[in-house]
Amino acid sequence: VIAGYQGVTDNDECTTLGFDGSDTTAVAVAGALKASKCVFYKDVRALYSSNPRRVPKACRINEISFEEMSIFAELGSRILHPNSVKLAQKYDVPLQVRPTFDDNDEGSIIDGKTSGREIIGLTYFQQSPQNITISLVGKTVQKSDSQKMIKILNSEKIFAEEIILLEGKMNASVTIGWVEQLERALVKLHQEFGLDAEGEQQAFVGIGKQVFDPAVK
Repeated sequence: VIAGYQGVTDNDECTTLGFDGSDTTAVAVAGALKASKCVFYKDVRALYSSNPRRVPKACRINEISFEEMSIFAELGSRILHPNSVKLAQKYDVPLQVRPTFDDNDEGSIIDGKTSGREIIGLTYFQQSPQNITISLVGKTVQKSDSQKMIKILNSEKIFAEEIILLEGKMNASVTIGWVEQLERALVKLHQEFGLDAEGEQQAFVGIGKQVFDPAVK
């Protein structure tokens, strides 16, 4: 038995690894032992494209790549700690998420295989009632995308204080006067960047950051 959730700083001081840090401990141990896989027993059956408790049409995902799972984590999924996924990719340790309540359900596998699935999400995070950060995650963004975002925000009289393009993600820091402004702008952004399209693309609904989905009220 090994204690999870604990670590050591560069100064050899004991510290904690943050929320769900025991996930990271488990993967680190599995990597050190060169284990064939690391299994997590959770209170969910598997990974889903959205929270099935909130979105009845959420799609079950039986297998997903490390890169795709990292995007899920960025979009607010709290099934696994983001650092645990990074470690699993570094040590090439497949992960399995399966339910505690059903021994016959194999759950989901996270490994180095790619599916070609495109996972994109539009998130917003409220620092205060007026100060919002809007992020487009999982899409390869270009300078023209920031111009599209500015145009849509301006159409709702929302003015971006800062837009940052970094590692496939676009962040816009904005100030709003009332929530209806934000809702209208998010609907337009959702349509502009193809999140309403059918196909392999999936917009993940997570926790923490609010992931915008016009179908969820």
